[in-house]
Amino acid sequence: MKYQPEVDGLRALAVVPVVLFHAGFPQFAGGFVGVDVFFVISGYLITGIIRQDIDRGSFSILNFYERRVRRIMPALMLVISASLGGGLILFLPYQLEALGWSAISAIAFTSNMWFWTQTGYFAGGGDLDPLLHTWSLAVEEQFYLFFPLGIAALVKLRRRVLPFVVAVFALSLVMAELLVHRMPSAAFYLLPTRAWELMVGAMLSLGAMPPLRREGFRDAAALAGLTLILGPVLLYGPQTVFPGLSALPPCLGAAMIIAAGKQGGGRVTDLLGSRLPVGIGLISYSLYLWHWPIFVFSRQLGASPELSVGAALAGIILSVVLAWATWRYVEAPFRNRARLSRNSIFRIATSLAVLVGAAAAGATTGVPARFEPRALGLLRGREDVPPQVHTCIIDAGNDSACPLGAGGAADFAVWGDSHSAALGGAIDLAGMARRRSGLLFAFNGCPPGVGAPSPTISPPDQLRCRERNDAVRSRLLRDPGIKTVILSAYWQNYLDRAPGELLAAVGRTAHELKQGGKEVVVLANLPVPGYNVPWVTALASHRGHTPPPPHRQPRVDPRLAGMIVRSGARLIDMSRPFCRSDRCDVQERGTPLFFDGNHVSQTGNRTRIAPYLLRQGAL
Repeated sequence: MKYQPEVDGLRALAVVPVVLFHAGFPQFAGGFVGVDVFFVISGYLITGIIRQDIDRGSFSILNFYERRVRRIMPALMLVISASLGGGLILFLPYQLEALGWSAISAIAFTSNMWFWTQTGYFAGGGDLDPLLHTWSLAVEEQFYLFFPLGIAALVKLRRRVLPFVVAVFALSLVMAELLVHRMPSAAFYLLPTRAWELMVGAMLSLGAMPPLRREGFRDAAALAGLTLILGPVLLYGPQTVFPGLSALPPCLGAAMIIAAGKQGGGRVTDLLGSRLPVGIGLISYSLYLWHWPIFVFSRQLGASPELSVGAALAGIILSVVLAWATWRYVEAPFRNRARLSRNSIFRIATSLAVLVGAAAAGATTGVPARFEPRALGLLRGREDVPPQVHTCIIDAGNDSACPLGAGGAADFAVWGDSHSAALGGAIDLAGMARRRSGLLFAFNGCPPGVGAPSPTISPPDQLRCRERNDAVRSRLLRDPGIKTVILSAYWQNYLDRAPGELLAAVGRTAHELKQGGKEVVVLANLPVPGYNVPWVTALASHRGHTPPPPHRQPRVDPRLAGMIVRSGARLIDMSRPFCRSDRCDVQERGTPLFFDGNHVSQTGNRTRIAPYLLRQGAL
């Protein structure tokens, strides 16, 4: 194939936003679309290589996979090895165990499926897995298990390839758009909903786009393509429904830039084909591999999920240096057929995979002997999760509930988000002590109240939140046996984003419940540590550092307090069981009172909250 320097420049345009997004720069909140640009480039180049070999009569599946091994394996094995070494030094046992499994899945090119199974509201830890980004490599390699064979079979049967590619593109895109609203994690990670992005490049390589013969057309197409990529980079964010139709603009943008360069280029493609973009493009694979582990280990060293600007910039510089060295001394030599024969490259790749896989298998034990008992005890706090968190959060837009208290006909209800589920452990204990029975209505990221905003969850879940709140309100008003309704949520999380909507919805709902003869109790002001308590305290203990001081006692937001008074509800200040002399506890006798950064642990429920609720007469 004719070399197109602007394609290397396009790689730079793909990798730079990804790196800046992962570094935490808010201006590049949509930088994740760079991965989609990579998929288009890959589909274009690989299809072109396959088509060229078939036209020459020299296509060999063995040759194809030899190219993939030379391109992918050496640098990948190096980064996985370095990640395992860093994890052995810096990671807590549960983190090293997870890293071991993700390394095994990365070697087998199944990490997209592994990380899909690990997603969830309380799963956590994905942003601290150095190999999280290998999901995209897994998608590509799974695709290339089938695609070359399919094209070769179609050619042998004298069938046209382009209609087949178009059909796969359409089917995959429709599947992605449907699934992203129902199973967003599956749509993000899995091949069937990502294949269409590679097919955009394949269609371009097969001549689906008419040639742009005039330079003015090529410039216009390339400029439009640049806009279609940079627009999402700057405008997309965490709430973007992705990767359905929202992934189409950057993919089409990449295709338009490649098409313009293919026909002779113009000013935009000349710019992308200049020395700096091409240089970044040449090291883009290694840069993609290195940047994420470096950011992860920086966060681990700082015991913070966020990078400071200085740490982010230092991480970027280190990533570029390592990427250049890897390209120069690992990627280039392994691609040189004069230095390494096919048999040699397969033997080396197999040996590396076996050795690194053995190290990864060893890491799956977590190697807890590296830590003293006190640190391990603090770490066990992450498993001290109230049972209601696992069993009582209903992921549906209906009025399903979970029982609390002594059993029998319910005379109270708890309604709220994941905080209500975590506090459900304390309310369950208090209910049993008072011989009262209740129901728990909990939905992640969904504050109680008809029409209450839920800006922290995805748009599909926001719809389910509204449906669920409507159903719960109707059920509570229909049931005369329920005398008390307890509203609980991470209130400040919503007040910071949509205060007017929240206060209006909750106030209106509380008033309706009062009019329906219910006593309404609002639990508010639970102190939020602001950091993952088991993780930070265990790291501090292991390193001999003083853990962060307990946070200052929060004050009830006056806007929330005013709404509660106006609606006739009763406020219970949840900071009091934790806070004294303006300071709030996050652990008790070496046991964390929170199992993450804001959800109370069962120890906190048992020792602090349940006795407090009984004293307050909440039930």
